[in-house]
Amino acid sequence: MINMSTTQIKLPTWLERRHSLLWESFKDTDFKMDDAVRILEEKNHDKREEVPVFLSELRKAGWLRAEIDPNDARKTIYTLKSREAIIEELFTVRRGNLSRSDIEGLLKKAADLIRT
Repeated sequence: MINMSTTQIKLPTWLERRHSLLWESFKDTDFKMDDAVRILEEKNHDKREEVPVFLSELRKAGWLRAEIDPNDARKTIYTLKSREAIIEELFTVRRGNLSRSDIEGLLKKAADLIRT
């Protein structure tokens, strides 16, 4: 079976830029909302109230993991996924037989990746 996750191959340019800026600062280490606000305000002149939208969109696209802070349930801890991890996740084939729809999905994702 193929992993047909909800991770998107291509992000909109505005969102990909913010992922890159955050990746430069944090790589795959944990960070909080205030850390993301500080980086995006400094490097991209984003407004504080826009940052939660960016993080939410990255999470929906599968490029960011979000977990509840064990020390404060009101806060969230974020971790970015690398481009390599995203590509690996998109094209991971699990043991077993591939169906026709699995193969078609894999080929469509490969074509999307080539076009980017």
